Amino acid sequence: MDIKIQKIREKKSRIGFMVRTRDRTELTQQTLPPLLTVNGIDVYWIDGSVEAEGLALANTAYRALPGLCEVHTGISIGLIRSFIYGIKQLIENEYEFIGLIDGDVLLQPGWFEAMCALYERGKKDGLHVGAVSARAIDDRILVPRDGYAVMANVGGGMVMLRREVFLEIMLDESDSILNNNSFLFSDMDKIFKEVTDLNYPMTQRMRQETERAKLPPGASLDWQLSTDWWWEVVMIKCGMVALATTPSLAANIDDVGAENIFVKEATVSDPRFDWQSFTKRLGIQYEAYQARITEPANNKHAVGD
Repeated sequence: MDIKIQKIREKKSRIGFMVRTRDRTELTQQTLPPLLTVNGIDVYWIDGSVEAEGLALANTAYRALPGLCEVHTGISIGLIRSFIYGIKQLIENEYEFIGLIDGDVLLQPGWFEAMCALYERGKKDGLHVGAVSARAIDDRILVPRDGYAVMANVGGGMVMLRREVFLEIMLDESDSILNNNSFLFSDMDKIFKEVTDLNYPMTQRMRQETERAKLPPGASLDWQLSTDWWWEVVMIKCGMVALATTPSLAANIDDVGAENIFVKEATVSDPRFDWQSFTKRLGIQYEAYQARITEPANNKHAVGD
């Protein structure tokens, strides 16, 4: 592997984003400009292209755009290892916020401001916000709110986390960042139920498979899900949540029909939902987490609001 690093400018932000691409220049030319034109972030472009067109784009394009900080080419080492490589750049450069975005995610105008505002919106609503996203997938909403949603999962393809939260997930015994593990839906559902008294939402595919299976009463299917589905489980155990903007201001553009899974309208709060009990349960969990990590033997880090 012949890695080439082009340093475009010095680090100047508290927020570092990693974007990964590999050939498919017709997508990259759509998705990178909305990311790189944002002021206030440092973007690390991690490219694994092997075709001439992809290599030419990564080696020459977008150098004048304000967000671009470094370009790393020659990262043709597979999805997981390239992900770990990119994460290493953000951690070693000590960013306060770590952002991850896939090269096929198209961002809409205003995505960055709306996403960052979720930290304060969540805090005002009594939440401890661990992660935010500009991408809201309809069937992964846990609790809808006015103009945003508490998510069961936002996905590693478009997310920003506080550094301390990211490290908490990385150091968790589940090892759900540095290894390509899979996790059972039933385990995720059990933990969400214990902490929030809510069931983990089933995706449309899961509901369809359950209906087709025609199971007897009391029986259920189970599914293995990829590592980034577990990140919110670690957060919820610590009393923290992931929030997403609604409507969704980001969408994957590489799959035909995928546009139908993203939230198209602003969500609204359900007046029947017991929000006070929900935030109280999370608050108890968060206080226990803070007490645990501030003990001398466990003082890895602390997450503040």
